[in-house]
Amino acid sequence: MIEVLLVNTEDKILDITDLVKRGMTLSKSLSEFAWELEFDIVKDSVKIDIGNLVILKLDNKEIFSGVIIKDNKFKAMDYSFYLNQNKETFQFVDVKVEVCIRELVNVLGGEVGTIEGTNTNIDKFYFGTSIGSIIKEIIDNIKALEGKEYDFYYELGKFHFKARDKVRVLSNELKPTTYIKGINKDFEFNALNYIKPPVYSRSMENMKNSIKVYTQKGNNYIQVGESKDDKSIKRYGLLQDVISIKEAEVGVNKNKAENILKLSNKLSENLTVEIPFIAEIINPGRVLKLNYQELDITGIFEVKSVVYTIAAKDMRIMAKMDLERLNYEE
Repeated sequence: MIEVLLVNTEDKILDITDLVKRGMTLSKSLSEFAWELEFDIVKDSVKIDIGNLVILKLDNKEIFSGVIIKDNKFKAMDYSFYLNQNKETFQFVDVKVEVCIRELVNVLGGEVGTIEGTNTNIDKFYFGTSIGSIIKEIIDNIKALEGKEYDFYYELGKFHFKARDKVRVLSNELKPTTYIKGINKDFEFNALNYIKPPVYSRSMENMKNSIKVYTQKGNNYIQVGESKDDKSIKRYGLLQDVISIKEAEVGVNKNKAENILKLSNKLSENLTVEIPFIAEIINPGRVLKLNYQELDITGIFEVKSVVYTIAAKDMRIMAKMDLERLNYEE
């Protein structure tokens, strides 16, 4: 059962489930930190103010808590909303990523959850930069230097920083998801078996077929590595990225250009699918294993974004997911 709770200005908890109109949506993408909830209520049924807290529960388990940031048709976002609303000045001098993340969370007065270590250090001065922008840049730096992708997110009252599921799946540390709980009229089943025919597309927007690596010596930048795919350049045109590494890392990262090219030199294959009667929340970043040859969607896919349309109180949830195919062999 779905429950919608409101913590009002007087810190009273009100159950507003029966007042919420059908069509409530909960959404998130990998490119954004915060979950977003949109809903409407029966006119003049309860007073809801900007800044009130709203909590969404599924089968007595909290799946969202956030702050009302917009009224009329109400919009609430989890506490990651504040990452882009607060600017600060930081000087990081060869500081480990996990230390930087903790310091950034402390500025918001947030509670730290799981913060995973990396092999990347941060050496940069940020003046009047939003905390969200700094974290996104840190994640981009890790991807450029280590070829790994990380997520920063808010869950159950804490901020977390962890390697994406696909990093673990591609290294065979984690198995893809093959079962999503679905319920219809008290009958439980694998919701993945009821995917509707997908919308399929390919894109070269994020593709890179030429990588150059530079290091800084004094006021000059010196090229220390390069890798490119001439066949890809001839077919798709030049799609080049430039990476900067510290001088001390040149020997250690001598294959950096080749490693990044392997990750970036490909078209993205994307699916948009709808799954009815879903009864659990799947976060962006989850990796799904699909095997529906009749729908031409066989393989391993990462959830890039998801929108849940929820009929309040009963168990009917429609999930619309954007998926990207991963190159993966078991």
